Amino acid sequence: MKLFTRYAPVVFLGAVAMFSSGQLWAEDVEVYYSEVLSDDSVNKNIANVMIMLDNSGSMRNCETGSGANWCTGSDWRERRINLLNDAMETILDDADENVKIGLGRFNNSSNGGYVMVPVMPVTEKTRPYFDDALNSINPSRNVQYPSGGMPSTGTPTSLGYEEMADYMLGRSSSNAYSSSENRFCLKDEYEEQCTTEYEYSDGQPVSYCDVNEASCSITYGGWLVLPANESCTVGEVCRISWGGWISYNWWQPRPSCPASAATCEYDDSRWWALKYRTGLYQEREVSYTESSVANEVTYCEMVPTGSCAEYAQITSGSSYDSPVVQANQCESNHIIMFTDGAPSGDSPGSVELVSCTSGSYNCQVRIARNLNRENNAIGREIKTHNIGLYMESSTLENMQSVSAAGGGSTYNSDNAESLLLAFQSTLDLIADEANTMVSPGVAVSQSQRFQHLDEMYFSLFKPLQSSFWHGNLKRYRVEVEDGEAAFYDVSGNNAMSGSEFSSSSRSWWSRSTDGADIMLGGARDRLQSSARRLFYSSSPGGSLRRFDLDDFTNAQLFLPSEATDAVRGNVERELLTMWGDPLHSRPLMVNYGGTIVGENFDEDNIVFVSTNAGMLHAIDTSNGDEKFAFMPYELISKASSYTVNRLPLAGGNKRQTYGLDGSWAVLREPGDSIEDAPSKVMIYGGMRRGGNSYYALNVTNVSSPQLAWQVTGGSGDFVDLGQTWSTPKLARFPTGDGGSVPVVIFGGGYSPTDHDDHKELRAQDEKGNAIYVVNADTGELVWSAGSRSGNVVTAVSRMTHSIPGSIAVVDTDSDGVVDHLYFADLGGQLFRADIDGSEARSHSVTLLARLGGSGENHRRFYEQPTVSYVRDGANSSYFVSLASGYRSHPLDDETQDALFVLSDREPFGGPAKPAATLVDFTNVSTGAQPDTTKRGWYMQLNKAEGEKSLSSPAVFNYEVLFTTYSPSSASDDERDPCSVSYGQSYLHRVDLLTGQGERYALLQPGLPPGVTVLFGENGDTAIVVGTETVSSNGPGNPPNPPNPPGGNVRDLRHGRWMQLTPDAAGAIKLPESGQGD
Repeated sequence: MKLFTRYAPVVFLGAVAMFSSGQLWAEDVEVYYSEVLSDDSVNKNIANVMIMLDNSGSMRNCETGSGANWCTGSDWRERRINLLNDAMETILDDADENVKIGLGRFNNSSNGGYVMVPVMPVTEKTRPYFDDALNSINPSRNVQYPSGGMPSTGTPTSLGYEEMADYMLGRSSSNAYSSSENRFCLKDEYEEQCTTEYEYSDGQPVSYCDVNEASCSITYGGWLVLPANESCTVGEVCRISWGGWISYNWWQPRPSCPASAATCEYDDSRWWALKYRTGLYQEREVSYTESSVANEVTYCEMVPTGSCAEYAQITSGSSYDSPVVQANQCESNHIIMFTDGAPSGDSPGSVELVSCTSGSYNCQVRIARNLNRENNAIGREIKTHNIGLYMESSTLENMQSVSAAGGGSTYNSDNAESLLLAFQSTLDLIADEANTMVSPGVAVSQSQRFQHLDEMYFSLFKPLQSSFWHGNLKRYRVEVEDGEAAFYDVSGNNAMSGSEFSSSSRSWWSRSTDGADIMLGGARDRLQSSARRLFYSSSPGGSLRRFDLDDFTNAQLFLPSEATDAVRGNVERELLTMWGDPLHSRPLMVNYGGTIVGENFDEDNIVFVSTNAGMLHAIDTSNGDEKFAFMPYELISKASSYTVNRLPLAGGNKRQTYGLDGSWAVLREPGDSIEDAPSKVMIYGGMRRGGNSYYALNVTNVSSPQLAWQVTGGSGDFVDLGQTWSTPKLARFPTGDGGSVPVVIFGGGYSPTDHDDHKELRAQDEKGNAIYVVNADTGELVWSAGSRSGNVVTAVSRMTHSIPGSIAVVDTDSDGVVDHLYFADLGGQLFRADIDGSEARSHSVTLLARLGGSGENHRRFYEQPTVSYVRDGANSSYFVSLASGYRSHPLDDETQDALFVLSDREPFGGPAKPAATLVDFTNVSTGAQPDTTKRGWYMQLNKAEGEKSLSSPAVFNYEVLFTTYSPSSASDDERDPCSVSYGQSYLHRVDLLTGQGERYALLQPGLPPGVTVLFGENGDTAIVVGTETVSSNGPGNPPNPPNPPGGNVRDLRHGRWMQLTPDAAGAIKLPESGQGD
């Protein structure tokens, strides 16, 4: 086969598969990072940007004006300095975390330039410094009639440029900075303050203990009268009991205190009324109890000391403190010059960095050339960019010559919007920002009508240099016409610009323009105005409870015992507001009835999507409100890892935190009419990298979800269940008595021990080498098969490797009960399970093909096979299509991957055959026609590019449609370890029967999703790959070929194929007698 590669501005696809698997999106995060390891303390992708701001007198003007005259008319708020101020505030608001920014200005003195703020991160801590700098050059921002002040300098461009260059190079400073002007605090100093609390035992009686000690307690009893000859010190446990007063005359001698009294008190204050009284001491009964320390708890928190832990400074001694880190190979350095006019008051001859003899721009060109080379004074290239405001053409040309010499960009602007765009565009070129990655989910009505709506949902995520990525779910309108799909925003405008979201688009549910920004709009935005109803399972498989922070101890949130209430509150806030990345989770829409209005049916729909923040979200499609979120026990018990203690990347850019990363399937039992809510809705999903459990939620009442059951690998009937990658399939399974039960079918999952590292093929994987069929209502095992006889119902010795892909479910006789299952494993093997509906229930598994190869160059099948029914005259067969690719390492380039198509006639009475190997297939990569005496054909992918398939194929109109990915083809010596290379994605269209076809380059970056099929109202079909839409014929392609001689392929869009409900998607049925296509 001759392979063509075409690059087209709009990439295309054919049509829908007869039976296409649920989509699984590429997971592997290594694609989204540079080769520089995350734990490298020196090499970081950082950009240092010094922005030189024009504060000359002409900045007092509006668009028109002269000299340094203030614009004071009705348009005074449009002063040039105000436009600059507004643009800079927005730039600072949106500053990328990997871009450090500094600010400079012109100076009237001979040096021409002044550094206001050194190059440093823009953070909540540092932002006031930037605001103060902007205020210093525009103090009359809100004054219509200023009396003077900034802006007021000339435009000594070459001198100011040189001063900024001196700063970046660490040369001698021409300016003197006071201590307050020179030092800028980046981080506050904190110290740990701890408080220890003690818990004591009940204690033991003692004769005495010090009541000032916390371990001592005292109990008081009654008062005892002491004998007259005893006394005590009056206090808490001693008092005097006095008798009544006794009078005597002044001429009588004072009476003596009687022996019966311990003490007497005399009152001689009035000579004519002398008196005394007697008293006895009373002592209180006291008992002491001393306790020992039973538990000691220390609470610590970090509190600011008032000092600074880390500074940035403009100068160090008499020289500038350059922001350039010479040891950082991944750092880039830039100067942006902003001005509103030609140089004035400049003195190029005073420039010392380079020799300048004539003309400011000639001098600037020389400075730019000096900076833009590795052998400059600091040994690192420094790029120069220019941004102008209201620039004349001749001045703009001069600025362009400076930028060209400096390896940078030039923009002119003539209003506020274009000025902001100029800064944004320049910084976008500088910032190595991670692109927003999207995975589309088609809105499929889960009602009896099997209809695609005009809604398109995109799961979005943005890779970060962290194990926690942010995500969102956004809705757009889709229209399919003439075989092509177009996406529109809520205002009816085209939502796309090429293969990316338009910056001016506004998705459904969004309060403002959100474009491609995942932090704006969508379901995430709705949480700002509505409270999350978070449910969690209190134990593995336990009942659901509404989240209440008071129900959790610190340990139950994976917090240290000393975590304060403030930390706990932060956990709670994050749990109730965060949106993680839906890296693989395809949005699932379920219909809950609706209302017929005229000829329209207004549906009540809920979209379910899960994320790596550990939650499943239920979103009302009418307004984007979240009906509930579900977080299983296994993940909420690690809540701090998803909230306040988010983990960094591990060595080698390995992500450490995953959550509910799988797609979900639904079992929906309809109501009495199309308008009625369903009588029952169950959804089923796994965790992928997040763990080894499957969950079944009863969401019939979407306001009150219930956990119906949970199965977890490692014990009981599921000993061999690995990470739960396989998207569940719903079907009916025979019971042996003529009946059937609803079941959930899934593969045994993924074994990271055996496949995460680039290892040779092992004899047997530790986990995942099994398939399971469980009761959809109870989760009880119905049937299983695998290689370990003690762990499964049916032992199959050749099932030696993990099965992470979904299972293709086939119903041959249209009775609604499964007849065959097709699945593949990471050993490169393809199997078919034959389900026996008789009383014997002798289900069996047949190895159809061994295609894995050996050593490190062995093929793995991560995805579900696609099964197509083909009739050739009197003969019927299933054509099974599957493609290989090392999904766990998409950057791998050592494996010869391929697309395989096998013809299986045995289910239709054909003879049983031994397992096919590569020699039993025709290699159509050479252009050869398939040998009909062989078992099938295969097409090699481009090994030189490391090309591999990461999703299941789709089949339609005699074509196999599948996407592939190739990492950068540059050699290791040529590859920049500091740059993120998303590689190249492709779409293949090849004939199902001959293998002939072409390859087309996709525009979108990163790993490509599989194909998504859309139906228009008039029967038009279009297919979407990520954000790119496809016509049925493709650019420059002839119409679809006629039926091949002697065979035809059933079209899913016609006859009984169209009648399959989404619950039975994947069931392949033959037409009843007399039915055609």
